[in-house]
Amino acid sequence: MIDYIILPNMRCTRCGEVNERVTEQLYINKEPHSNTYTVGSRFDLPDDVEGFAGCDYVPARPDVVIGPRLRVLDGWTCRCCGAGNLCVLLFEDRVLVEARSVERSLMIFAEVDLVEADLPRWWVHEALEERFPDAEGIEFLYLTEILEVIRTGQMIAGDENED
Repeated sequence: MIDYIILPNMRCTRCGEVNERVTEQLYINKEPHSNTYTVGSRFDLPDDVEGFAGCDYVPARPDVVIGPRLRVLDGWTCRCCGAGNLCVLLFEDRVLVEARSVERSLMIFAEVDLVEADLPRWWVHEALEERFPDAEGIEFLYLTEILEVIRTGQMIAGDENED
């Protein structure tokens, strides 16, 4: 079973078009219910960070505590040009109260609690390459490593990323 979300009035950061109704698959509930959700819908959200990890959402920083107010970074695709975009989903007491399109910026990670693990990361890699022009292997960083680099402002040493 798969849940879906309808995101209203999402402006594409590439072409500028406003997508009135964007429908995307969503895996944020504890268990999928085959429902379609939108702003105002109540969700069956996990109770803790480990539960969100099981739904493929990672904490944006180590001290994230799941509380009544939750900000989640997720992705959506423009129906006009096909570009991948970002949105922040704001939940209050498990109800989606806002869904807004946001610009691609490393600063967005400081504004959210959780990040959808499968977001395309090419733009993050490009931004990190600009910030750390001499660093090697940026394209191989895992999302958790990327979030640590953004949080600390320090590049991970090459041998720490090898397994």
